[in-house]
Amino acid sequence: MRVLNLIEVAYFKWRVVNKLQIAICDDDKLQLDLLKKYCITWLGKNKIQSDINTYLSAESFLFAYEDNKNYDILLLDIQMKELDGISLAKKLRTIGDKVSIIFITGVSDFVFDGYHVQAIDYILKPIEQKKLEAALDRAYENIRKSEPHALFQINNEIVKINEKDIFYIESIGHKTVFYTSGAKYEVKKGISTVENELSQNFFYKCHRSYIVNILHIDSISKTDVKINNTVVPIARGKWDELNKAFLNYYRGEMCKL
Repeated sequence: MRVLNLIEVAYFKWRVVNKLQIAICDDDKLQLDLLKKYCITWLGKNKIQSDINTYLSAESFLFAYEDNKNYDILLLDIQMKELDGISLAKKLRTIGDKVSIIFITGVSDFVFDGYHVQAIDYILKPIEQKKLEAALDRAYENIRKSEPHALFQINNEIVKINEKDIFYIESIGHKTVFYTSGAKYEVKKGISTVENELSQNFFYKCHRSYIVNILHIDSISKTDVKINNTVVPIARGKWDELNKAFLNYYRGEMCKL
């Protein structure tokens, strides 16, 4: 989807999830394999592409998590040795991870703990395939309605960047740089390619080398915009349209997050 002309956009469009990242964490190998089998069946029924990674302990999940923080769904056993599932979920929520968690357990004693970490569901063993698929349906719908994001390969990692956190985007040579609220990211793609991978109507290409996020504009002049104490140039002929879009957004005429 191209970066939309903000003056012309009338409706908010969600980014379609193209490929799910699913993690399954259970210290019972047979249970782990069964859960993976059920997930594969559900994915096939819904024609959803996915990467599935399995872990036999919360510790092994956390070790791998250092290199891959992009999971969309986590099937998590509660009763595990050493670090249990509830504790792992709390760790993830503490650092701001919004992965959709589905708890798997053999007892019902922990059901209220699941609410504290915003779990999608709590499924008792032995797992019924229909119940798991219903939980996966809810998780997937939750993901589709969650904050829109873009996935980019940066070095050897796939990084998920929430679109509303992007201040502006700059083209530098053959690379494109994202300036966000938390960090700066470089991707080996041209800015025109990046345009097509963004989904939201609050992006505007004000210059051949810059795309700005209208949510973060502090001020606009005839020649530039100021975003987070940075001056971004406006190409000749772009000011009028960008200024109108900026005013329309804050008058409530554009759909907001």
